[in-house]
Amino acid sequence: MTTDPHTAEASRLAAIWSDVLDTPVSVDSDYFELGGDSLAAEEIAERAHSDLGIEPEMADFYALSTPREMAEALGRLRDEPTT
Repeated sequence: MTTDPHTAEASRLAAIWSDVLDTPVSVDSDYFELGGDSLAAEEIAERAHSDLGIEPEMADFYALSTPREMAEALGRLRDEPTT
C-alpha cells in the first residue's frame, strides 16, 4: 500500500493553522470558514516555510483553502526538480 507523501504535511499544516487561528483544524477545514484573515495567513506562511519548506502566498489561501489542498499543491511545486 502506498501512502501520499503529502498527507503528513497536510496534518502538520493543519496543526500550524490550528495554533495560529486558535481553533481545531482538520486537513479538510476551509481557511475562511475558520475565520482566517490576511494577518493570520502571513503568520501561517512564515511558519509553513520554516517548518515545512513550502511557501504559500495570499492567493494560495483562496485557491487552496484547506491544509490538504495546500500541502499537496505546494509540496509538488517544492518537490519538482529545477532545470
